[in-house]
Amino acid sequence: MLKAEQFCEKDIYQSRLYIGEKHSDVLVIWSPLKTRSLRKLELCSSLNGQQFARHCNYREQSVSGSWDIVDEHHEFANCSAINRNCKGEQFQQYNIGKNKQRTKIKNRWQSAQLDELAITHEPCLLPTGLPFTRRCVYNAKDYGAAWEYNKDLENVRCLVGINENIITFDLYTLLNEAKNPPHGVDARSILSKLRNLLAKSGTVRIPADLEISTHILKTILSKNLNTLDLPHALDTVNLLMESPANVIRASHELQTPNSLINVLSDYLDAMALKTFEEHDCRLIPNGVYRHTTNLISVFFINTLCSNLSGIAIYSTLAHPSADMYYDANLHSYIRYLHMHESLDELTVDPHIQLIAYIPQTTWQTTIINNAANNKFDIIRISLYTNGNMFNGRGFQVDSNVISMSIPGYNGDLSEKIPFIVHYKKNDAESNPQCGAFLNNKWTRNSESKALQENLLLCETAHLRPLAAIRRVEDDITVAEIPAVLTIFGDSTVDFVSIVGCGLTLLGLLCLWTLALCCTHWRSRTSNQLLLNLSFVVTLIMVYFLIMNISSVWNVVVDINKNYHCVAMGAFLQYTILVLVLWMLFIVILQYQRYKTIVGVIRSSNFVAKYAMAAWGLPIIPVALLIAFDSKSVVKGIIIGFAEFKRGRTSIEDEPRSGRPKTATTTTEIVAKVRDMVLNDRRIKVHEIANVMGISNDRVHLILHEELQMKRLSARWVPHKSVLTMAKINEL
Repeated sequence: MLKAEQFCEKDIYQSRLYIGEKHSDVLVIWSPLKTRSLRKLELCSSLNGQQFARHCNYREQSVSGSWDIVDEHHEFANCSAINRNCKGEQFQQYNIGKNKQRTKIKNRWQSAQLDELAITHEPCLLPTGLPFTRRCVYNAKDYGAAWEYNKDLENVRCLVGINENIITFDLYTLLNEAKNPPHGVDARSILSKLRNLLAKSGTVRIPADLEISTHILKTILSKNLNTLDLPHALDTVNLLMESPANVIRASHELQTPNSLINVLSDYLDAMALKTFEEHDCRLIPNGVYRHTTNLISVFFINTLCSNLSGIAIYSTLAHPSADMYYDANLHSYIRYLHMHESLDELTVDPHIQLIAYIPQTTWQTTIINNAANNKFDIIRISLYTNGNMFNGRGFQVDSNVISMSIPGYNGDLSEKIPFIVHYKKNDAESNPQCGAFLNNKWTRNSESKALQENLLLCETAHLRPLAAIRRVEDDITVAEIPAVLTIFGDSTVDFVSIVGCGLTLLGLLCLWTLALCCTHWRSRTSNQLLLNLSFVVTLIMVYFLIMNISSVWNVVVDINKNYHCVAMGAFLQYTILVLVLWMLFIVILQYQRYKTIVGVIRSSNFVAKYAMAAWGLPIIPVALLIAFDSKSVVKGIIIGFAEFKRGRTSIEDEPRSGRPKTATTTTEIVAKVRDMVLNDRRIKVHEIANVMGISNDRVHLILHEELQMKRLSARWVPHKSVLTMAKINEL
């Protein structure tokens, strides 16, 4: 019979419970609980929506345990009434493609559970290589899940025309396939495709690959519990852990490593139980199933087979005994430990590198006394040899990371168990301490003891990933993540454009040099006209030259500032109008020169008058356009020029990437425009254009040419000929 000092005493306090739309006063009763145990209520916290739980903590200096401190004014909610799902919703994004071409498309958030990070249905990559994400958070006001506010949502720019050879777009396709598998495609085939993509040579790994692959693994591993696929799943995670250190470091921004480890841990716990359902002690006499890769080692131990409960790892300098075996991936000797072995005897060997096991007394008091309704006899041990996945905020991992769990058991152990890890001593002042990895960060374990030969003894009652850690500068979440993706530019087109503009400006420079040196030449009337025309062409060539040199263009123009785009568009429109007027004036003068016209007498300053008209008149239409429709200046000039810069010679709409428009053919568009007009005769042209996603000019063309309608008293009505044909058709 257990003694009273091993329990936390009963705790009672008053609180409030939210049910439906009402609040009720309730009495919260915490029954006595054994120390180092966890008790959960059947109610959820109204602050975070999670099931409310309290730990009963063991205190060395006291005869009884102590409950975690809680706010007695804390309110509760019915767990079943809390919405834990954020539904997928649409949003608009700008795809930045080849030559920085910008295309507006509709995308959709994938649904997510509470506290999960959602990614988009269609690819959306940021310059840092991270995917555009949004978190599903708890809304305490509405007692349910809601999408987190993101200030970048209205103006997000996603890179699609990328220089680097990446697999990210294929991973997006595979994720959608995993969520909605086609007929005949199972989890095993998707896992195989994922492994092949990650192992593809000649590609660049970016942080988004880790995040999307984690989503894929979470989707398929929860559905696939075939023990034959366990090695393939571990090999896939191993490929992710082999990612470059800077990629893993950037992925900490989204807590991707923590999510990946959690997905793998849940899967391994389920597979541990599944393994010994199919393979009993007759098939596995020592009760140990193991699988190792170069970065991950997994051990499933059935304690009923041979009373084993842990492992010990020795360096290659050790003298191997009969019960040791060499592991080529770990480059070490491994021995399985029995529950009754003494820690003091184990640490005598000078070549020990790691010890992790549950002593007999701890196993009996924790498992046997808590197994009234459950049977706990499996131990799962995972060893990670890549510390980059665990280098969380402010800490550096100096040893292998060891993780131990008892599948099906969620509480703390009744007694502390020993872990011994071998750490890397970087300098004389380096004094690592034990730490537990939880929620993407390390928490120090104060009960650390340094042993001989760079060994560290850790004692803990928490079954969490554990390692030797040391304090370092926090350079992961504070430092700005550098851009790793660049937009593909058509250098051939740019080169030809630059050469063409440069040669034209060279010829114009010769002309201006001649005018500067020869006073008599520039005084002639015909040459004055030529100089005005040359000046306009010079301005246009300089404009195109700047646009084709990206480094200069980025300095001169900031496309994120609307007035920059308006100014550049207005300048181009103005110079073209001036050029057209000068060409028109020259045509008139040439006509007058070769055609005898009675009474035509030119004044002595007619060139100055033409110059005032050519340079002054275009200001009026450009100013009116900026005042009443500045958006068309940006869209029609800046974006339009980018289209032709990439080699496009047609003004027809091109097929767009992403989700197609509702109306995809001319017939469908005309039919939908007709339906909109018949439903609302007073509808405006720009309203139709916005809904259909087409230009105002195209709407005018459809109304007047295709539907033969005209506007009468602010209403759209068919022409008389159309009405007559309609009556004939009725007859």
